[in-house]
Amino acid sequence: MPHSSGGGSHGGGSFSGSHSSGGSGTRSAPPAPRVSNTYRSGYHRYVVYHGARPTYFYSSSPITERDAHPKIIGPTLMVLFAFAFLAVFLAGSYRHPQKLVPADPTIHIADRANLLTSEDEAQMYDVFSRFQEKTGITPAFLAVSPEEWKGKYVNFSTFALEAYVHLYSDEAHWLLCYSGDPSASFDDWVWEGMQGNDTDGILTEKITNRFTENVQKYLYARERYTVGQAVSQGMEDILPEVMKSGFDFDRDELQSTVLVAVFILGAGLYSLISGIRSANQVRDKVGAVRCPTDRGQVQEDTCEYCGGVYVHGIHLNCPHCGAAVKAKEA
Repeated sequence: MPHSSGGGSHGGGSFSGSHSSGGSGTRSAPPAPRVSNTYRSGYHRYVVYHGARPTYFYSSSPITERDAHPKIIGPTLMVLFAFAFLAVFLAGSYRHPQKLVPADPTIHIADRANLLTSEDEAQMYDVFSRFQEKTGITPAFLAVSPEEWKGKYVNFSTFALEAYVHLYSDEAHWLLCYSGDPSASFDDWVWEGMQGNDTDGILTEKITNRFTENVQKYLYARERYTVGQAVSQGMEDILPEVMKSGFDFDRDELQSTVLVAVFILGAGLYSLISGIRSANQVRDKVGAVRCPTDRGQVQEDTCEYCGGVYVHGIHLNCPHCGAAVKAKEA
Protein backbone atom coordinates (compact mmCIF):
# COMPACT_ATOMS: atom_id res chain seq x y z
CA MET A 1 0.00 0.00 0.00
CA PRO A 2 1.48 3.40 -0.92
CA HIS A 3 2.01 5.87 1.88
CA SER A 4 2.96 9.51 2.35
CA SER A 5 6.57 10.57 1.93
CA GLY A 6 5.81 14.00 3.36
CA GLY A 7 4.49 17.28 2.06
CA GLY A 8 3.45 20.76 3.04
CA SER A 9 1.23 23.76 2.42
CA HIS A 10 1.44 27.53 2.13
CA GLY A 11 0.07 28.18 5.60
CA GLY A 12 0.86 25.00 7.48
CA GLY A 13 4.56 24.33 6.81
CA SER A 14 5.97 20.92 5.97
CA PHE A 15 5.35 17.52 7.52
CA SER A 16 7.11 14.16 7.45
CA GLY A 17 5.76 11.02 5.86
CA SER A 18 4.67 7.75 7.44
CA HIS A 19 7.13 4.90 7.03
CA SER A 20 6.54 1.16 7.54
CA SER A 21 8.88 0.56 9.65
CA GLY A 22 -0.69 -7.36 41.88
CA GLY A 23 1.17 -9.79 44.13
CA SER A 24 2.52 -12.65 42.15
CA GLY A 25 3.27 -14.76 45.19
CA THR A 26 7.02 -14.69 44.51
CA ARG A 27 9.54 -13.74 47.15
CA SER A 28 12.29 -11.26 46.56
CA ALA A 29 15.79 -12.03 47.76
CA PRO A 30 16.57 -10.74 51.25
CA PRO A 31 18.58 -7.51 51.31
CA ALA A 32 22.33 -7.77 51.71
CA PRO A 33 23.63 -7.24 55.26
CA ARG A 34 24.80 -3.74 56.09
CA VAL A 35 27.80 -3.62 58.39
CA SER A 36 29.33 -0.95 60.55
CA ASN A 37 32.21 -0.58 62.99
CA THR A 38 30.01 1.40 65.36
CA TYR A 39 26.61 0.75 66.85
CA ARG A 40 23.54 1.81 64.86
CA SER A 41 19.86 1.43 65.67
CA GLY A 42 18.57 -1.90 64.41
CA TYR A 43 22.07 -3.41 64.15
CA HIS A 44 23.43 -6.21 66.30
CA ARG A 45 26.95 -6.86 67.54
CA TYR A 46 28.77 -9.86 66.06
CA VAL A 47 32.17 -11.39 66.66
CA VAL A 48 34.48 -13.16 64.23
CA TYR A 49 37.92 -14.56 64.97
CA HIS A 50 41.06 -13.81 63.02
CA GLY A 51 44.29 -14.96 64.58
CA ALA A 52 44.06 -15.32 68.31
CA ARG A 53 41.84 -12.28 68.89
CA PRO A 54 38.13 -11.54 68.38
CA THR A 55 37.01 -8.81 65.94
CA TYR A 56 33.74 -7.05 66.66
CA PHE A 57 31.40 -5.38 64.19
CA TYR A 58 27.73 -4.48 63.86
CA SER A 59 25.42 -5.85 61.18
CA SER A 60 21.78 -5.45 60.14
CA SER A 61 21.43 -9.23 59.73
CA PRO A 62 23.43 -12.46 60.12
CA ILE A 63 26.10 -12.98 57.46
CA THR A 64 25.98 -16.21 55.53
CA GLU A 65 28.11 -17.83 52.86
CA ARG A 66 25.69 -16.58 50.24
CA ASP A 67 26.35 -12.95 51.24
CA ALA A 68 30.04 -13.38 50.44
CA HIS A 69 29.27 -14.16 46.80
CA PRO A 70 28.19 -11.12 44.75
CA LYS A 71 24.86 -11.39 42.92
CA ILE A 72 26.15 -10.67 39.43
CA ILE A 73 23.74 -12.51 37.12
CA GLY A 74 21.04 -9.82 37.07
CA PRO A 75 23.40 -6.83 36.74
CA THR A 76 25.48 -8.64 34.10
CA LEU A 77 22.35 -9.32 32.06
CA MET A 78 21.46 -5.62 32.26
CA VAL A 79 24.91 -4.64 30.97
CA LEU A 80 24.68 -7.15 28.13
CA PHE A 81 21.16 -5.99 27.30
CA ALA A 82 22.34 -2.37 27.04
CA PHE A 83 25.01 -3.32 24.49
CA ALA A 84 22.59 -5.61 22.63
CA PHE A 85 19.95 -2.85 22.55
CA LEU A 86 22.42 -0.41 21.00
CA ALA A 87 23.73 -3.04 18.56
CA VAL A 88 20.20 -3.92 17.36
CA PHE A 89 19.44 -0.23 16.85
CA LEU A 90 22.59 0.31 14.81
CA ALA A 91 22.04 -2.85 12.78
CA GLY A 92 18.46 -1.84 12.04
CA SER A 93 19.55 1.66 11.06
CA TYR A 94 22.13 0.51 8.55
CA ARG A 95 20.88 0.77 4.98
CA HIS A 96 22.32 -0.78 1.85
CA PRO A 97 19.92 0.30 -0.94
CA GLN A 98 19.28 -2.06 -3.83
CA LYS A 99 18.16 -0.63 -7.15
CA LEU A 100 14.60 -1.57 -8.08
CA VAL A 101 13.52 -3.02 -11.38
CA PRO A 102 10.74 -0.65 -12.48
CA ALA A 103 7.54 -2.43 -13.44
CA ASP A 104 6.42 0.62 -15.41
CA PRO A 105 9.33 2.84 -16.49
CA THR A 106 7.13 5.52 -18.07
CA ILE A 107 7.59 8.89 -16.37
CA HIS A 108 4.32 10.84 -16.14
CA ILE A 109 4.21 14.63 -15.72
CA ALA A 110 0.56 15.68 -15.69
CA ASP A 111 -0.02 19.43 -15.32
CA ARG A 112 -3.80 19.67 -15.15
CA ALA A 113 -3.55 23.06 -13.41
CA ASN A 114 -1.38 24.66 -16.14
CA LEU A 115 1.37 25.61 -13.67
CA LEU A 116 4.46 24.40 -15.54
CA THR A 117 6.26 26.04 -18.41
CA SER A 118 7.84 23.93 -21.12
CA GLU A 119 11.22 24.66 -19.51
CA ASP A 120 9.90 23.46 -16.15
CA GLU A 121 8.66 20.20 -17.68
CA ALA A 122 11.95 19.60 -19.50
CA GLN A 123 13.96 20.20 -16.33
CA MET A 124 11.65 17.97 -14.30
CA TYR A 125 11.77 15.17 -16.85
CA ASP A 126 15.57 15.32 -16.92
CA VAL A 127 16.01 15.01 -13.15
CA PHE A 128 13.21 12.40 -12.91
CA SER A 129 14.98 10.32 -15.58
CA ARG A 130 18.31 10.48 -13.77
CA PHE A 131 16.62 9.60 -10.48
CA GLN A 132 14.94 6.59 -12.11
CA GLU A 133 18.19 5.46 -13.70
CA LYS A 134 19.97 5.58 -10.35
CA THR A 135 17.28 4.07 -8.11
CA GLY A 136 14.86 2.13 -10.30
CA ILE A 137 12.02 4.16 -8.73
CA THR A 138 9.76 5.86 -11.27
CA PRO A 139 8.92 9.43 -10.18
CA ALA A 140 5.77 11.18 -11.38
CA PHE A 141 4.24 14.64 -10.97
CA LEU A 142 0.57 15.60 -10.88
CA ALA A 143 -0.64 19.20 -10.58
CA VAL A 144 -4.35 19.90 -10.07
CA SER A 145 -6.48 22.93 -9.29
CA PRO A 146 -8.08 23.21 -5.82
CA GLU A 147 -11.54 22.71 -7.38
CA GLU A 148 -10.54 19.21 -8.45
CA TRP A 149 -10.31 17.89 -4.90
CA LYS A 150 -11.73 20.40 -2.38
CA GLY A 151 -15.21 19.43 -1.23
CA LYS A 152 -14.75 15.96 -2.72
CA TYR A 153 -12.04 14.57 -0.45
CA VAL A 154 -11.45 14.85 3.27
CA ASN A 155 -8.01 16.31 2.63
CA PHE A 156 -5.32 16.50 -0.01
CA SER A 157 -3.56 13.45 1.41
CA THR A 158 -6.61 11.32 0.64
CA PHE A 159 -6.70 12.71 -2.90
CA ALA A 160 -2.98 11.94 -3.42
CA LEU A 161 -3.39 8.37 -2.15
CA GLU A 162 -6.35 7.74 -4.45
CA ALA A 163 -4.43 9.26 -7.36
CA TYR A 164 -1.55 6.83 -6.81
CA VAL A 165 -3.84 3.80 -6.56
CA HIS A 166 -5.76 4.91 -9.66
CA LEU A 167 -2.62 5.50 -11.75
CA TYR A 168 -0.39 2.60 -10.66
CA SER A 169 -0.88 -1.03 -9.70
CA ASP A 170 2.70 -1.50 -8.45
CA GLU A 171 4.60 -0.25 -5.39
CA ALA A 172 7.64 1.16 -7.20
CA HIS A 173 6.45 4.72 -8.01
CA TRP A 174 6.93 8.03 -6.23
CA LEU A 175 4.00 10.30 -7.08
CA LEU A 176 4.38 14.00 -6.22
CA CYS A 177 1.05 15.81 -6.14
CA TYR A 178 0.58 19.60 -6.08
CA SER A 179 -2.47 21.83 -5.96
CA GLY A 180 -2.57 25.59 -6.18
CA ASP A 181 -4.12 28.63 -7.87
CA PRO A 182 -1.57 31.35 -8.73
CA SER A 183 -4.37 33.70 -9.83
CA ALA A 184 -5.91 33.81 -6.33
CA SER A 185 -5.17 36.73 -4.01
CA PHE A 186 -3.71 34.19 -1.60
CA ASP A 187 -2.47 31.03 -3.30
CA ASP A 188 -3.22 28.43 -0.62
CA TRP A 189 -1.11 25.77 -2.29
CA VAL A 190 -0.61 22.29 -0.89
CA TRP A 191 1.53 19.34 -1.96
CA GLU A 192 2.29 15.79 -0.90
CA GLY A 193 4.32 12.80 -2.03
CA MET A 194 3.06 9.20 -2.18
CA GLN A 195 5.62 6.39 -2.31
CA GLY A 196 5.03 2.69 -2.93
CA ASN A 197 6.12 0.21 -0.27
CA ASP A 198 8.84 -1.20 -2.53
CA THR A 199 10.62 2.16 -2.42
CA ASP A 200 11.05 2.18 1.38
CA GLY A 201 14.58 0.73 1.28
CA ILE A 202 15.69 3.69 -0.85
CA LEU A 203 13.30 6.49 0.09
CA THR A 204 14.04 6.26 3.80
CA GLU A 205 12.72 8.73 6.34
CA LYS A 206 16.02 10.60 6.33
CA ILE A 207 15.98 10.98 2.53
CA THR A 208 12.32 11.95 2.24
CA ASN A 209 12.57 14.39 5.15
CA ARG A 210 15.40 16.21 3.42
CA PHE A 211 13.47 16.28 0.14
CA THR A 212 10.33 17.55 1.90
CA GLU A 213 12.13 20.30 3.81
CA ASN A 214 13.97 21.53 0.73
CA VAL A 215 10.94 21.51 -1.60
CA GLN A 216 8.91 23.38 1.02
CA LYS A 217 11.70 25.94 1.34
CA TYR A 218 11.90 26.42 -2.44
CA LEU A 219 8.12 26.74 -2.76
CA TYR A 220 8.16 29.56 -0.23
CA ALA A 221 10.87 31.32 -2.29
CA ARG A 222 8.45 31.84 -5.20
CA GLU A 223 10.41 34.82 -6.53
CA ARG A 224 13.36 32.53 -7.26
CA TYR A 225 11.70 29.17 -7.90
CA THR A 226 8.67 28.15 -9.91
CA VAL A 227 6.68 25.11 -8.76
CA GLY A 228 8.48 22.92 -11.28
CA GLN A 229 11.90 24.25 -10.32
CA ALA A 230 11.17 23.70 -6.59
CA VAL A 231 10.29 20.03 -7.16
CA SER A 232 13.20 19.47 -9.56
CA GLN A 233 15.74 21.10 -7.26
CA GLY A 234 14.46 19.10 -4.26
CA MET A 235 15.08 15.87 -6.16
CA GLU A 236 18.43 17.13 -7.42
CA ASP A 237 19.47 17.71 -3.80
CA ILE A 238 18.95 14.07 -2.78
CA LEU A 239 20.42 12.43 -5.89
CA PRO A 240 24.04 12.31 -4.61
CA GLU A 241 23.12 10.42 -1.41
CA VAL A 242 20.00 8.44 -2.27
CA MET A 243 21.81 5.16 -3.01
CA LYS A 244 24.63 5.48 -0.48
CA SER A 245 25.07 2.77 2.15
CA GLY A 246 25.32 3.89 5.75
CA PHE A 247 23.44 4.47 8.97
CA ASP A 248 20.09 6.13 8.58
CA PHE A 249 18.77 7.77 11.73
CA ASP A 250 18.09 11.31 12.83
CA ARG A 251 19.80 13.01 15.74
CA ASP A 252 16.81 12.85 18.09
CA GLU A 253 16.35 9.12 17.47
CA LEU A 254 20.04 8.48 18.12
CA GLN A 255 20.03 10.58 21.29
CA SER A 256 16.97 8.78 22.68
CA THR A 257 18.45 5.35 21.97
CA VAL A 258 21.83 6.21 23.46
CA LEU A 259 20.19 7.69 26.58
CA VAL A 260 18.16 4.52 27.15
CA ALA A 261 21.23 2.33 26.59
CA VAL A 262 23.37 4.48 28.92
CA PHE A 263 20.66 4.41 31.62
CA ILE A 264 20.41 0.60 31.49
CA LEU A 265 24.20 0.25 31.33
CA GLY A 266 24.67 2.63 34.26
CA ALA A 267 22.07 0.84 36.38
CA GLY A 268 23.65 -2.52 35.60
CA LEU A 269 27.20 -1.38 36.34
CA TYR A 270 26.09 0.32 39.56
CA SER A 271 24.36 -2.87 40.74
CA LEU A 272 27.33 -4.97 39.71
CA ILE A 273 29.90 -2.79 41.49
CA SER A 274 27.69 -2.41 44.57
CA GLY A 275 27.20 -6.19 44.76
CA ILE A 276 30.93 -6.91 44.49
CA ARG A 277 31.76 -4.23 47.04
CA SER A 278 29.14 -5.52 49.46
CA ALA A 279 30.38 -9.10 49.09
CA ASN A 280 34.00 -8.04 49.67
CA GLN A 281 32.95 -6.11 52.75
CA VAL A 282 31.47 -9.17 54.46
CA ARG A 283 33.63 -11.97 53.01
CA ASP A 284 35.89 -12.12 56.08
CA LYS A 285 32.86 -11.99 58.40
CA VAL A 286 31.13 -15.19 57.27
CA GLY A 287 30.34 -17.41 60.26
CA ALA A 288 30.34 -14.49 62.71
CA VAL A 289 28.45 -15.18 65.95
CA ARG A 290 26.07 -12.73 67.56
CA CYS A 291 27.29 -11.41 70.89
CA PRO A 292 25.19 -11.64 74.08
CA THR A 293 24.78 -7.84 74.13
CA ASP A 294 24.71 -5.19 71.45
CA ARG A 295 26.14 -2.43 73.61
CA GLY A 296 28.48 -2.18 76.57
CA GLN A 297 31.45 -4.35 77.50
CA VAL A 298 31.83 -7.94 76.29
CA GLN A 299 33.22 -10.53 78.67
CA GLU A 300 36.16 -12.39 77.13
CA ASP A 301 37.86 -15.67 78.12
CA THR A 302 41.22 -17.20 77.23
CA CYS A 303 41.53 -20.78 76.05
CA GLU A 304 43.81 -22.72 78.43
CA TYR A 305 45.01 -24.91 75.57
CA CYS A 306 45.91 -22.45 72.77
CA GLY A 307 45.74 -19.09 74.53
CA GLY A 308 43.25 -17.71 72.06
CA VAL A 309 40.77 -15.10 73.27
CA TYR A 310 37.06 -15.69 72.74
CA VAL A 311 33.73 -14.26 73.91
CA HIS A 312 32.38 -15.78 77.08
CA GLY A 313 29.04 -17.60 77.04
CA ILE A 314 28.48 -18.22 73.33
CA HIS A 315 30.85 -21.11 72.54
CA LEU A 316 30.97 -24.77 73.58
CA ASN A 317 34.36 -25.21 71.87
CA CYS A 318 37.25 -22.84 71.45
CA PRO A 319 36.80 -21.03 68.09
CA HIS A 320 40.60 -21.14 67.62
CA CYS A 321 41.65 -24.72 68.42
CA GLY A 322 38.36 -26.55 68.88
CA ALA A 323 39.05 -27.67 72.44
CA ALA A 324 36.09 -27.97 74.75
CA VAL A 325 35.40 -24.81 76.67
CA LYS A 326 35.39 -25.45 80.41
CA ALA A 327 32.54 -24.04 82.39
CA LYS A 328 33.35 -20.82 84.19
CA GLU A 329 33.67 -21.36 87.92
CA ALA A 330 31.24 -19.41 90.01
